[in-house]
Order: sequence, then structure tokens, then C-alpha cells
Amino acid sequence: MEGPYGGAKANYDHFGLLSVQKFLQRKISSHLKSLKLAFGDGITGKGLIKSVSKFPELEELHLSYMPYITARDFEAISKCCSMLKSFKFNGTGSRIPNVGDSYALSIAKNMPNLCYLQLFGNDLSDKGLRAILDGCPHLESLDIRRCFRVEL
Repeated sequence: MEGPYGGAKANYDHFGLLSVQKFLQRKISSHLKSLKLAFGDGITGKGLIKSVSKFPELEELHLSYMPYITARDFEAISKCCSMLKSFKFNGTGSRIPNVGDSYALSIAKNMPNLCYLQLFGNDLSDKGLRAILDGCPHLESLDIRRCFRVEL
């Protein structure tokens, strides 16, 4: 945690759903700007959405190795966090299978104001990449390293 609770940043890895939800809901104000979560095997889309809905000013959401977050959850996240400018959803094929074009299509449809997007190590193809480029016209940075189905 950096700075005062207003406008704070929070980073967590190897956490459980209840512990992070309780901490976020009790210790951090609604002015949180940046939230980074990694290795959340116990976090579901429903739990994540419940947590991020408390932070309407969230501008950065970075999720890594979270196998129970689906493309459909991205739509709800975008509604809760309409100020989102930076989104990272990182994983590997062995940890998170089938993370690919359905996720890209959901991002393109629901997160048009993104400036920074990282989909490191996901199963993205050229179709998903085209959707992101068309649906996110404000992108300044797109990181698709280790997305081996993109053939550019």
C-alpha cells in the first residue's frame, strides 16, 4: 500500500477471497486508483466484481494468474470501473486455458477508454487483436508478448 488511503495503490499476491475482500472493504477508501492482484486461485469473477465495485475511481486494474475470471466478468468490471484506463490480464496457457479471443472481444466491446492493455501469455489470435484495435481507439500501449497465436 502506498500513500494515504485516498488515491492509494494496493498490491496483493497469493491471497484468498475472504482475506482480500475484508481488507479492501475495511481499510481502503472508495478513492483507490490502482489495484494489482496476482495468484488469486480462490477469487471468482463474482468475488472480484463485488470487491472492485467499491472503487468507482479505479483507473488501473492488473490481474495475473487468476483462473476463475471469465470474459463475461470483464463486462461487469467495466461497468463498475468506468474510469479504467489501464488493464492487465496475464496468464499462461497451462494455468489459464482458453484465455483468448473471447476475452479480447469482451475487452474491445466493454473497455473502449483503455490507454494501456497487457495480455501477456494468453491465447489471443489475430481475430482478437483486430477486435481490440478497433474497439479501443485510445490505446497508447498494447503488450501481447507470449501470445503465440498472433501472426501479424
